Amino acid sequence: MADLDSPDDQRLFDELVRGYCAGEFSRPARSEPFEPLQPGDILPLPSPGTPDYARARQQGESVLRAGQVAALVVAGGAGTRFGGAVKALVPVLESKTFLDFKLADVARASADAGRPIAVALMTSHLTDAAIRAALAARPPSVPVHVF
Repeated sequence: MADLDSPDDQRLFDELVRGYCAGEFSRPARSEPFEPLQPGDILPLPSPGTPDYARARQQGESVLRAGQVAALVVAGGAGTRFGGAVKALVPVLESKTFLDFKLADVARASADAGRPIAVALMTSHLTDAAIRAALAARPPSVPVHVF
């Protein structure tokens, strides 16, 4: 696991994790009923080759290069259908795990962006120890912040 870019980043990250664990970000249940999505609620991505696509791609590359985004990997699943193994650590191709593939995706995006993209890796009480041990045994090439 890598350190955050600065002490202020680490302090902010620690503060956010503390607040999350304390339930400070929980919202009260909605009183109104949920409504199904309607046509137009979700817009399709622009088609490659269009001006909207070029604009969206440029904006995405810009925020990646500026370090304004991170990747989120949710790895709390116990993999009960896999016999109770930590799902993120199940080998899926040779010795590569689901987590290895996700971290490799982020490493490729980091190379394209010309800077490391941080990974926020959410675990659960069922997966935390095993995932931390796996990361310690094979440190990833991108900064990973486990919570």
